Amino acid sequence: MADARVIDAYTIFARQERRSLDAALRFYGVDTGEVPRRAHDARSDVEATVAVLAAQLDTYRDLPKTVDELHAWLYPSDPNRIDADGKLVWRDGVATVAFGAQAGTALTELADNDRSFLEWVLRKDFSPEVKAIIEAALEGRFPVRVPTPPARRA
Repeated sequence: MADARVIDAYTIFARQERRSLDAALRFYGVDTGEVPRRAHDARSDVEATVAVLAAQLDTYRDLPKTVDELHAWLYPSDPNRIDADGKLVWRDGVATVAFGAQAGTALTELADNDRSFLEWVLRKDFSPEVKAIIEAALEGRFPVRVPTPPARRA
């Protein structure tokens, strides 16, 4: 239907409502007397942010409560990532490049057919973890996926 139109109420909300620390303080009902605000003051911003987080934890009872749990909830890790940055991933059990022109290509294939790409990675600004995996691949050693144990049931 070429004439179909979409109206997204969330997009309207996101575009029209302010997204600032002061707006968050108001939204979560944090009394400004509790957190005196001083413009362009880092300590004031940190105190206000902590007050907003405390209000969020109180408002959304299902949120995790510890720093580690909140981090995992906010930034879930991809079980297919090989390195922390996700430059290398598992695809069908094979270590594969996940970026650039070689995205989707297995490390074994690159080591056999396009070593220049792997050598380029070593010269560029990639993490030491990625570079170590690439160096090993150039030497004929490739990551082996270790099966993850099934989740425990309570």
